[in-house]
Amino acid sequence: MKKFRSKYGTEIEEFEVVKETDKQVIFLNSRGKEQREAKISGWQNWHDSKEDAKAFLISECDNQIGAHKFQIDMLIQRKNNINKL
Repeated sequence: MKKFRSKYGTEIEEFEVVKETDKQVIFLNSRGKEQREAKISGWQNWHDSKEDAKAFLISECDNQIGAHKFQIDMLIQRKNNINKL
Protein backbone atom coordinates (compact mmCIF):
# COMPACT_ATOMS: atom_id res chain seq x y z
CA MET A 1 0.00 0.00 0.00
CA LYS A 2 1.15 3.56 -0.69
CA LYS A 3 1.70 5.97 2.20
CA PHE A 4 3.17 9.44 2.39
CA ARG A 5 5.83 10.69 4.77
CA SER A 6 5.93 14.37 5.62
CA LYS A 7 9.26 15.64 6.88
CA TYR A 8 9.84 18.78 8.88
CA GLY A 9 9.70 21.61 6.40
CA THR A 10 8.12 21.12 3.00
CA GLU A 11 9.04 17.60 1.95
CA ILE A 12 6.47 14.90 1.15
CA GLU A 13 7.67 11.49 -0.03
CA GLU A 14 5.70 8.50 -1.29
CA PHE A 15 6.65 4.99 -0.15
CA GLU A 16 5.41 1.46 -0.52
CA VAL A 17 4.46 0.27 2.97
CA VAL A 18 4.92 -3.45 3.60
CA LYS A 19 3.37 -3.60 7.07
CA GLU A 20 1.66 -1.17 9.41
CA THR A 21 0.79 -1.21 13.12
CA ASP A 22 -0.85 1.44 15.28
CA LYS A 23 2.51 3.09 15.95
CA GLN A 24 4.91 1.99 13.21
CA VAL A 25 5.27 1.46 9.49
CA ILE A 26 7.63 -0.88 7.68
CA PHE A 27 8.39 0.41 4.21
CA LEU A 28 10.75 -0.16 1.32
CA ASN A 29 13.50 2.47 1.34
CA SER A 30 15.29 3.83 -1.74
CA ARG A 31 17.58 0.75 -1.81
CA GLY A 32 14.61 -1.65 -1.74
CA LYS A 33 15.32 -2.71 1.84
CA GLU A 34 12.68 -2.88 4.54
CA GLN A 35 12.94 -0.06 7.06
CA ARG A 36 10.91 0.57 10.22
CA GLU A 37 9.85 4.00 11.49
CA ALA A 38 7.45 5.44 14.02
CA LYS A 39 4.30 6.87 12.42
CA ILE A 40 4.58 10.06 14.44
CA SER A 41 7.81 11.73 15.52
CA GLY A 42 9.27 15.19 15.88
CA TRP A 43 10.99 14.86 12.53
CA GLN A 44 8.47 13.06 10.31
CA ASN A 45 4.88 11.81 10.18
CA TRP A 46 3.14 9.22 8.01
CA HIS A 47 -0.16 9.87 6.19
CA ASP A 48 -2.64 7.92 4.10
CA SER A 49 -2.71 10.49 1.28
CA LYS A 50 -0.62 13.31 -0.13
CA GLU A 51 -3.47 15.71 0.69
CA ASP A 52 -3.36 14.63 4.36
CA ALA A 53 0.40 15.19 4.43
CA LYS A 54 0.04 18.63 2.85
CA ALA A 55 -2.73 19.60 5.31
CA PHE A 56 -0.54 18.47 8.20
CA LEU A 57 2.42 20.60 7.05
CA ILE A 58 0.17 23.64 6.54
CA SER A 59 -1.29 23.14 10.02
CA GLU A 60 2.22 22.96 11.50
CA CYS A 61 3.08 26.25 9.79
CA ASP A 62 -0.11 27.88 11.09
CA ASN A 63 0.71 26.70 14.63
CA GLN A 64 4.23 28.15 14.41
CA ILE A 65 2.92 31.44 13.02
CA GLY A 66 0.44 31.67 15.90
CA ALA A 67 3.18 31.01 18.45
CA HIS A 68 5.42 33.68 16.93
CA LYS A 69 2.58 36.22 16.82
CA PHE A 70 1.97 35.58 20.52
CA GLN A 71 5.67 36.12 21.28
CA ILE A 72 5.68 39.36 19.27
CA ASP A 73 2.60 40.61 21.15
CA MET A 74 4.26 39.81 24.49
CA LEU A 75 7.44 41.68 23.47
CA ILE A 76 5.42 44.72 22.37
CA GLN A 77 3.60 44.71 25.70
CA ARG A 78 6.93 44.40 27.55
CA LYS A 79 8.40 47.29 25.56
CA ASN A 80 5.35 49.44 26.32
CA ASN A 81 5.67 48.64 30.03
CA ILE A 82 9.35 49.62 29.95
CA ASN A 83 8.51 52.91 28.24
CA LYS A 84 6.07 53.72 31.06
CA LEU A 85 8.88 53.57 33.66
